[in-house]
Amino acid sequence: MDFEIVDINCGLGYPVGVRPRFHDLNGLLQVMDTYRISKSVAFHMEALRDVVMGNQLALDAAGKSGGVLHPATSCVPIWAAARFPHRISC
Repeated sequence: MDFEIVDINCGLGYPVGVRPRFHDLNGLLQVMDTYRISKSVAFHMEALRDVVMGNQLALDAAGKSGGVLHPATSCVPIWAAARFPHRISC
């Protein structure tokens, strides 16, 4: 029996000081092939610093993945937007 494996907690990019298993979309796709993961829902770590840029990077990666990667976009909660007005976006 074959199963379709979907990774629903995947991240692109990496925080400072963390050594990643892969550095880019191609590296992620190779890891997915190794473990026979057919699809992935992924966010981009850049969204922690700049939500608009991080979301755009996730969308761009999904567009280049041939339908394998599905973007998980981030949103700044309203209370955070009030505290950090330069990061208002969604």
